[in-house]
Amino acid sequence: MAFLNLLQGSFTGRLGELTGARWKGIPTVRSAVFSKAPPTAQQTANVRAFEKLNRIGSAIARMGFAHTGLSAKGIHPHNAVARWLKPAIRGGVFNPANIEEVIPATKDIVLGGFTLDFLTGVFNINILPYARYIPPHGSKLFVLVFDDNGQVIWSKLSDTFNLQVRFQQPIFDIPVFSIMAFTSIQSDKGLVIKNFIYKRGTGMRYSLDEQPTGDLWLDGRPIYVRSFTIPWEDVGNYGTSEVSWSIPGLGTIIDYKALTQTLPPNIRTWAGTVPLLQYISPNVNFNMIECYTFPDNDDLCFNFSAYTSNMYTNFKNSNVTLTAWYTKRSDQPMP
Repeated sequence: MAFLNLLQGSFTGRLGELTGARWKGIPTVRSAVFSKAPPTAQQTANVRAFEKLNRIGSAIARMGFAHTGLSAKGIHPHNAVARWLKPAIRGGVFNPANIEEVIPATKDIVLGGFTLDFLTGVFNINILPYARYIPPHGSKLFVLVFDDNGQVIWSKLSDTFNLQVRFQQPIFDIPVFSIMAFTSIQSDKGLVIKNFIYKRGTGMRYSLDEQPTGDLWLDGRPIYVRSFTIPWEDVGNYGTSEVSWSIPGLGTIIDYKALTQTLPPNIRTWAGTVPLLQYISPNVNFNMIECYTFPDNDDLCFNFSAYTSNMYTNFKNSNVTLTAWYTKRSDQPMP
């Protein structure tokens, strides 16, 4: 952007391919500096991180900039908010959890619940004051729900700190979403911004394709989930059976479950899917199910140990769904 000085017949700033400036008090015009070198990975990461921060900053400014206590002198309000929240960016990564360095988590409010039903796209939010805390008159509660790109899909500026909300949002992809809230408290010394809360989660659907859960394991690596479906006869014979799948870069197995998809005739009274480890009939029982891998190996293995001889007869028309949660050693730990 260029600023014209009509009295002096000069300008400052960039105008097309020209840059106006003053050098030793003399107005000068130079060619704009342009680098033909492609941006580095770190430069690209910084740009993406600031894009996410600016989207959230813009949403907060629109919700109620006057309740933030910030000054927008000489800049746009959303830039003032973004500058305020800048410590959330580290090493080219925007992590909303770092906003706690700016807004203290004094815990006068708590997040009672934050869930998403993937099939319906219905979000449920429950925020409530801790130990019957009563905020001073004129205080505000800021609440934002956003995706991993910083796109705010829902926001609210509330006069009450007891908030129960249910809203619907179309979900077109595997959703990874976050909720962020903080309060603006009226005090004798002006506005006090505090009570930061944040949670990141997913509305996970079972899929035969690998999908990120949005959570991190203890080592900072992303957690993935994937389901596999096999005929009962592959694992339902008497003795020990093993099935395995190759997952490139497989790391730590976090959790797993095994379910039958179709119920045999002798247990039609059971509703829904049946955990295979559950004792569901005198003649149908697994002694043990294991899920494991080996160091630096890509094979995800399930081992079944059965000690009844008629399991195949009871479940011969059934399928088994196996689901595993795991990390990848090929991923870098997240900050």
